Amino acid sequence: LLLRFVMTDKSKPLPATSPEEHQRNLLEESKKRVDAEGFLMKRGLDNGKLMDSLRHASNMIGELRTSMLTPQNYYELFIQASGHLQYLQGHLMEEIGKGEKISRLYELVQYAGNILPRLYLLVTVGGVYIKSKEAPAKDILHDMVEMCKGVQHPTRGLFLRYYLSETTKDKLPDVGTDYYGDGGRVNDCVEFIIQNFIEMNKLWVRIQHQPLTGNQDKNQREKEREQLRLLVGTTLSRLSRLDGVDAACYQNDVLPRILEQIISCKDQIAQQYLMDCIIQAFPDEFHIQTLDELLKATTQLVAGVKVPKIVVSLVQRFANYFSMPENPKNPQVFEVLFSFLENITESSPNTTTTDVIELYISLVGLSLGCEPDNLSKINKIFGDMATILKKIKDQGEILNNTTNKAIVQLLRAPTEKYPHLLDIILMENFSVLLNSLSYTHRKNYSLEVAKLLNVGKVPIASREHVEKILAVLSTLFTKQPDTPSLDDFDHESFEEELHHVASLVHLMTSDELPELVAMFKIARTLFNTPGLPSIKARYLHQPIIFRSLQIATSFKSDEPNVYRGIFKFVIETINMIKTPSCDSVDAELALKLFLQSAMCANNCQREDIAYEFISQAFTVFEEQISDTKEQFRLIQLFTNTLKATSVFQEENFETLVRKIVLYSKRLIKQHEQCKAISFCAHLFWSPNNPAMDSARVEECLRRAYKIASESMEPDVSVMTDILNQYIYFFLNNVQEITPQHITQIIREINDEISKLDSPATSEGAQLFQKTIAYLQFLSSQQANLSRPVTQIEF
Repeated sequence: LLLRFVMTDKSKPLPATSPEEHQRNLLEESKKRVDAEGFLMKRGLDNGKLMDSLRHASNMIGELRTSMLTPQNYYELFIQASGHLQYLQGHLMEEIGKGEKISRLYELVQYAGNILPRLYLLVTVGGVYIKSKEAPAKDILHDMVEMCKGVQHPTRGLFLRYYLSETTKDKLPDVGTDYYGDGGRVNDCVEFIIQNFIEMNKLWVRIQHQPLTGNQDKNQREKEREQLRLLVGTTLSRLSRLDGVDAACYQNDVLPRILEQIISCKDQIAQQYLMDCIIQAFPDEFHIQTLDELLKATTQLVAGVKVPKIVVSLVQRFANYFSMPENPKNPQVFEVLFSFLENITESSPNTTTTDVIELYISLVGLSLGCEPDNLSKINKIFGDMATILKKIKDQGEILNNTTNKAIVQLLRAPTEKYPHLLDIILMENFSVLLNSLSYTHRKNYSLEVAKLLNVGKVPIASREHVEKILAVLSTLFTKQPDTPSLDDFDHESFEEELHHVASLVHLMTSDELPELVAMFKIARTLFNTPGLPSIKARYLHQPIIFRSLQIATSFKSDEPNVYRGIFKFVIETINMIKTPSCDSVDAELALKLFLQSAMCANNCQREDIAYEFISQAFTVFEEQISDTKEQFRLIQLFTNTLKATSVFQEENFETLVRKIVLYSKRLIKQHEQCKAISFCAHLFWSPNNPAMDSARVEECLRRAYKIASESMEPDVSVMTDILNQYIYFFLNNVQEITPQHITQIIREINDEISKLDSPATSEGAQLFQKTIAYLQFLSSQQANLSRPVTQIEF
């Protein structure tokens, strides 16, 4: 009544179920019936009622006759039913031990009413029949594989034959088994498995041509076929595990029949998967022996099959095989494959450029596997690939992002396996292929190469190597035809790239000084190419300068021309940074480099060269440094540099000191002028000064203090700084500095502090108090001092 009410009540329709939910319901119902019949089957076996058990087993297998389930759900139902059949098979094995004849039962199950349960029971009992050895295994196998042709429904037939394969996997008359000999030979095993494989493949292909049902579309049908492919592939895997199948058997009996079936099925999905199964399932030694047959088969596959993917899989197998030390090398394999790949676009018209690159990547691995120390084949691969890309570009095509990434992978392939990076970079066709990339990819990979060279500390030992390496990396520092305009240029990343290129200078090495200097000159010439932002000079030329100074310091020679040649090179290089149009940053950098070079010349005891460098620094200061703060800082640098030198004679030293004093006097801001002049006092009381002059010290300090104290608004901080200078020279035995001088300055500073509105918070006053505290401390230590500090009134 309720059902009738629901069916007749139009106002309350039954809720519609989704296809997924409908599948789940169907599966659950079938599994319940399978379990129920399986339970009854087991109970009958336990009670000794074999015929009842077989009837329940037949009913259970009848659930596999459904066509409503998807392959995935059908497989789940199949696994559950197989579990119950294994129990039945185990029980029958026990009956053998009791003396029962399985041959009678083998004939009996063939009278089952429906063909699908009949054949499942036939296979189940057939496995036990083989085990009993009542008949030769080969006869039973042949009988079962032929009988299974009775089920031609694609899905049901495929699973039936998979069950046949799984049931008989340990019962084949293979070499070394109990069934070998009277039960059959290896050729019987091969015949059984191949015949089963052929029928399974036909059923699998036939699914593609079944009428579409319900909401099913072609893509869904192909997805379902993909889910079933393992059933077919397992058969080939079983064949590869036969101990009796050697290379000769494989070449003459196995591979020809498998390839014949694959080619004749003319199905894209089947051909793609099964060719890969052959490659993965059988040993590499077999593939080497049958390489020509395999490659020929790839040319006979239907359009749509990704032949490059199949060949890549094969080449990778060979590459791994030959890379193992225990395996013999066979360069002929590379030659055959390389020749085949050169013509692959003709034999497989749907091959893309990316496909070809992937093939060549796999060939790189194979080449290094066959001949680990020979890069000539890899150079040829790069050359051929560059030629292909040039043809594409000549036709007006632009390489897409995927293709560019694939080219980078090809360039990277040998660097991941070959230990000597420099040898790869120096290959003739490495740079040719690199230049095939788009600007962005070329720049990024060039940066990667530069990093690899620096991280690996790869020595660059000749002029030729410098030229080739920098040619490879030229995208990083040289304007290219496809370089973006300066408006779109990424300046931040440009600085990072220059840093890695500049570091390569430190990798240049040679035992011969002329060769090393020549390498630096080549690098400088290539770095100096115009077109990119001028900041590159400050990054690229600095390491050349410092390396040159390094070798000048470490190189010992009595020939003055040797040093002069190196230092002349340094001056020329610094001048490439200090161009007339350079900014203040480069100008200041050049000045500092001149002073650093002067210190190096000083260490080499070359007065003339040190004088020249400081003179060059003075020229930069006068012509290109206009900011007052920068001038003040650089005067300090001049002072410290000259004070640290020891090579100058009195006349040259005096000339340089006068120049620095003059610069100090010309400073615009009085407080900076005072400090700069007071710094100059140190030049006249330096151990390195050939003529120390205490009077000049006192004169500098007096001039500095006069300027500070007579300004419109005297600065207590500046006055205190000069006071500290007085105290320093007083303690360092400058006799012209007396306690009376210091006392007078202290009084004048106290007077200025008294005029301040808030003396307690004044920085100058606080600094002055610290100075007074220091004098108090010195007074307590008078016994240890040579000058009379106690005479200073504070």
